[in-house]
Amino acid sequence: YSWYQLKAAVYNKAGLSKAIAKKIFWQDKVYSQAGRQSFSHLLRALSPKQLASYAPRLQSISVPTLLAWAENDPNQPWHPIGDYLQSLLPNPDVFHIPEAGHFLQLDQPEHYSEVLLDWYEKTM
Repeated sequence: YSWYQLKAAVYNKAGLSKAIAKKIFWQDKVYSQAGRQSFSHLLRALSPKQLASYAPRLQSISVPTLLAWAENDPNQPWHPIGDYLQSLLPNPDVFHIPEAGHFLQLDQPEHYSEVLLDWYEKTM
């Protein structure tokens, strides 16, 4: 991601400084050989072909699942991606987080944490 792509992917653009972006997105991923190897492995696992290969296995998940989705995600909008995942998972809980972009943990950290904790308490 370039700086401009990162800024476009967040809802609260003022909350993403270059220092925060460097720490979160580049520091451990590109500045060391181990980080580059690890990040490269992650990117290969996220290829469309690789992700499509996971779809049949999602139908057999037997543990509670939560789809916490940013309402303003320009990279992975709910329609059609979230709809598709929801159709594959057996009875997932779905929660849409308003005023959040692709990096919803940065845009709405408190709200995201509340969603996770409330869901965990409800299901466990």
